[in-house]
Amino acid sequence: MFNKKEIAILQYLFEHQDSFVTSNQLASHLNYSDRTIRSYIKNITIDLPKYGAELVAKQGLGYQLVIKNLSEFQLQLNLKKQNKRIESKQDRQKYILNKLFFSQPYLLFDDLEQELFVSRSTLSADFKEISDLIKPYHLTITSKANQGVSIVGHEQDYRAFIMDYFFKKDFGNAINRYIGNTIFIDEIRFENLLQIIIEECRKGKLYLADFILQNLALHILLAINRIKTGHKLNINIQPDELDDYFIERMVAENIIDRIRAENNIQFPRSEIDYIALHLLAKGKRLENKLSQIEQKTAEIKQIIIKIEQALHIQIVDDEVLINAISQHLQLLITRLKNNITVENPLCQEIMQNYQDIFQLVCKYFDEFSDFQGINVSNDEYSYLALHILAAIERYQNKKKLKVLVVCTTGYSSAQFIKNRLEYEFNDSLIIKDVVSYYELNDQILADIDFIVSSIDLSNLVFKVPVVHSSIFLKNDEFDQIRNMIKQIKSKDLVQTNKFIPIEEIEKLEIIQNKKLLLSNFFNENYFIRFNNSASKEEVIETLVQHCAYNETEKYPRRMLEQIKQRERLSSVVFSQYIAVPHPIKPVGEQSKVAVGIIPQTLVWDKLHQQIQLVFLISPSQYGNAELKQITSAIVKLTEDEYLQQQLIQCQDFNQFIQLFSLLI
Repeated sequence: MFNKKEIAILQYLFEHQDSFVTSNQLASHLNYSDRTIRSYIKNITIDLPKYGAELVAKQGLGYQLVIKNLSEFQLQLNLKKQNKRIESKQDRQKYILNKLFFSQPYLLFDDLEQELFVSRSTLSADFKEISDLIKPYHLTITSKANQGVSIVGHEQDYRAFIMDYFFKKDFGNAINRYIGNTIFIDEIRFENLLQIIIEECRKGKLYLADFILQNLALHILLAINRIKTGHKLNINIQPDELDDYFIERMVAENIIDRIRAENNIQFPRSEIDYIALHLLAKGKRLENKLSQIEQKTAEIKQIIIKIEQALHIQIVDDEVLINAISQHLQLLITRLKNNITVENPLCQEIMQNYQDIFQLVCKYFDEFSDFQGINVSNDEYSYLALHILAAIERYQNKKKLKVLVVCTTGYSSAQFIKNRLEYEFNDSLIIKDVVSYYELNDQILADIDFIVSSIDLSNLVFKVPVVHSSIFLKNDEFDQIRNMIKQIKSKDLVQTNKFIPIEEIEKLEIIQNKKLLLSNFFNENYFIRFNNSASKEEVIETLVQHCAYNETEKYPRRMLEQIKQRERLSSVVFSQYIAVPHPIKPVGEQSKVAVGIIPQTLVWDKLHQQIQLVFLISPSQYGNAELKQITSAIVKLTEDEYLQQQLIQCQDFNQFIQLFSLLI
């Protein structure tokens, strides 16, 4: 039989069996000497044929594992090809902490080396950082011979760390966004309930994975809502499902007793049984059932891949999502086989507010093999949709926004801003580039989420938002950037646009301050509908002439010159149908926005030949405090093709303003 070091070498070769691996590579990854690796390789080569495989060696290339009998090889050596290795330090440390707090109170370094495929020195460095991480909670790492490392401290400190590290910043926040206060009744919040579950599980010495705890907390909160609204859980668990599991029953009863005592909520016996079923997810009786679900992980991931492709996001690598859905499906299949129905009080809200995501869940999970021939209700699908929504929120929170820094006072000043931003927003921003005002162009602006500029760019319009800051970035400017990050990340990934008939819009009342704001910039005299074909130059000149009212004689010429200079900087075409020409410097005395509608389309340039809406912006030389609201509305319009088409159909100014006011 191979020793642990030889198994580690085989695991690496198994992971890289599609290519040759040199002894230097093995030595580097396993923190062994090249000589040691060659010694172990010699032993492996002799004994490997007994296990249905062989090691091929080629001079100059290295070694390659060739497996002739995969089932025999895996059965005897217990090697598994991982779908995704844990590469990052943060993920490794979370994996270790998850094990220590939820499943294995003691861990051996040798086992972790094989599981994580890292050297002992790497693990030592990880544990040093873990020690620093838990230190503020008065927890410490200790080591015992033949047992391994563990975390020791007072129970209350354990719970505080678990809540802060595993739940508050991850699943809890993600779930809270979608369920909000809808199901939190009588001071029961997600975090409070998790605290009760964690405490009672630890008292009962039940070590459950974080995703099982999350699923259980979510179920109890929704159950509370059902009880409060008079709904009943139609559940009749077979006696053999829970027979002899006294600890799980006791923990379930203790959880319910505490909720009942603190909030005066009466739970039926069936709810206690169902909670015990959640706790049994780690019990021996359910191990076979869980292994069946684990075998379907690949099928679940294929379904998630289809959903993420439709949403243009990346959530298939979210282990919290995959684990939560796998465990949820285990319980769901048990319910379906026992004719148990569960109502989700958020079902209608999810179907209405997140219709696209709900429909994707129904469409693709309907293909799940265990659902064939079974009628799965909307309530059940909405539970799955809630997990997808939480994963989307986590994806948005982890996704770093791309920022462009604009500065004219020199390279050192620009680097100072860049360094300050990286230090303050390392977890949420990527500084893509640092450029001067005159270097701005379409290529640099491509794929940027927003701009941080030490120059006032309020007189210019870009496709992305701009935050104006000083070189030294004061606290209030940091707050502006935080708000910008929050706004961008909170935008719905999937927007359901509804076509609004004109006659319905005419019934809508425009708020008085909207009317005042719009009247400051728009005027019937600046609204032109070009019923005949027109060129780009004709449209711009016509709109400039109409804006020239109450301006100086030089206004038209200077406006046209400044508009050309602005377009040399970067494109002013913001969508397939919208162009927003404006001067690089303010020319007029009054702020104005002229609108040109071209039903027959015009050619703006080689890349944009279907322009039908032109917003010509003329900022004032004396200040444009409110103009930003108008330009933000135009940028918002570029994301709504339905409203664009309605604006193009407008026959008069009043109709246009009523529609445009929806963007303010």
